[in-house]
Amino acid sequence: ALEKCVLCTICRSKNSRRQISKYFVNKHELENVAQMRDLGITIDEGLTFKNHINVITHTAAIRSRLIHRSFTSGNHQTLAKAFCTYIRPLLEYCSSVWSPHHRFLINKLEKIQRRFTKNIPSLRQAPYPARLKMLGLQSLEYRRLVLDLSLCYKILHGNVCTNLVHHFHPTNYPATRGHSYRLRTNVFSVDTTKYFFSNRVVNVWNSLPDQIVSSPTFSEFKHLIAQMDLSLLLSDIR
Repeated sequence: ALEKCVLCTICRSKNSRRQISKYFVNKHELENVAQMRDLGITIDEGLTFKNHINVITHTAAIRSRLIHRSFTSGNHQTLAKAFCTYIRPLLEYCSSVWSPHHRFLINKLEKIQRRFTKNIPSLRQAPYPARLKMLGLQSLEYRRLVLDLSLCYKILHGNVCTNLVHHFHPTNYPATRGHSYRLRTNVFSVDTTKYFFSNRVVNVWNSLPDQIVSSPTFSEFKHLIAQMDLSLLLSDIR
C-alpha cells in the first residue's frame, strides 16, 4: 500500500536528511525516515546497520533463553542443534549486506553464541574456543567470512542472477601472480564504502589457492574452503 512507502536518504551527514526536497507519489507525500526495514533488514541513513544488529541480537537472546528453559535434555549436541536451527540463521540472514567491522558490534553478535554455549551444563567450565570445538561449531565472525567468500564465488562464477559482478574489478597483474580470479578493491573515501562486501572480501579472496576459487561446482568450493583455516585472515576484512 502507498501508505507503507517511506523515503530514507542514504547520506554521510545527519543533517542532510532534513535538507532534502519532499517527494510525492500520486499526491501522497512520502514520510522521510532515518531508517526502514526492507526484506528483513533494517537499513539506516548512514548504512551502519547498528539498529539491525540490535534487533537480531535482542530476538536471538530471547530465543536462547526459551530454548534453555524448554529443553529438558542437557545433551550438548541436542542443544547445539537447536541453536543452529532456531537462532544462528537469525544472526546470519543476509550477513553479506550488514556484516560489521566495528569490534563492539562483532562482539555483540558473538556474545549470543558465547552465552548460549556457556549455559550448557556439561560445558560451563570450558573456555569459549574449547566449547566450540566440542560442539563442532565455528565462531559467528568466522562463519560470516565463509559466507562472504561463498557469495563472491557464486557471483564470479555466474551462479546468482545479479549484476553485482560490476562491483568487482579484476587485477591487471601477470597470471603468474595469484590465481585467475584475482580482484582489486574500489577507491573509497569513507569507512562505509571501505567495508562494503565488494571491498572487504577482496583481500581474503585473493589469498585463496587457485584450486579453491576455480572449483567447478559450488559444492566442491564449500568442501575445500571447509578444510582451510581462515582464522588468520579475519584481520584482512577489517
